[in-house]
Amino acid sequence: MKKLVFALAAVAGLSAMAAKVELPGEAGNMQLDYNKCVKVLWCFNSPDMQDKSTDNCVQQFRADAIRGVSKTVHGVNIGLGQTRIEGSLIGAQGTIVMSKIDGSVIGACGAVGASRVDGKVMGFQAAAAARCKTLQNGCQAGYAVDADESKGVQVGIVTHTKKADSRKGIQIGLVNFCDNSKVPVFPFVNGPWLFGEKE
Repeated sequence: MKKLVFALAAVAGLSAMAAKVELPGEAGNMQLDYNKCVKVLWCFNSPDMQDKSTDNCVQQFRADAIRGVSKTVHGVNIGLGQTRIEGSLIGAQGTIVMSKIDGSVIGACGAVGASRVDGKVMGFQAAAAARCKTLQNGCQAGYAVDADESKGVQVGIVTHTKKADSRKGIQIGLVNFCDNSKVPVFPFVNGPWLFGEKE
């Protein structure tokens, strides 16, 4: 009996992947689609939040099996392979292999592998290798973390920032590289707040 139920579920799943299925409703619609990746996308049709320029706007929850791309995410976006947001994230994103966000993050993002944010991070970023342009506030954590500008806490085995804030930019790690500190390389804890800012 268990084998029969499993076989019927597998056939139903393959049928849903082969053709786009939409279940409209007041709350929103659920789409099962196969388009370069297997994805389950849940979008609420909220007129005040919907991005009219794309139907790739995630408002609540989305899960990608292989690779997924969204314009913006206001909610939760998870993936097993690679996930990319071409705009900004307000909420949370996590994936296994790699996460890339072209805009800014308000919330949390990360990956087991690599996470890259080309804008500001206001919240939390974690990955084995984490990179962001600006850590506005919050924490960046991983084995190796890197930021052009840091106004928060970087935690890792190796941390690097080109410019740490003189009061809020703190590095905690085995080896810490801070380009604008008077002591640019120091173990355990580093930052211009500790040694002063390089002139």
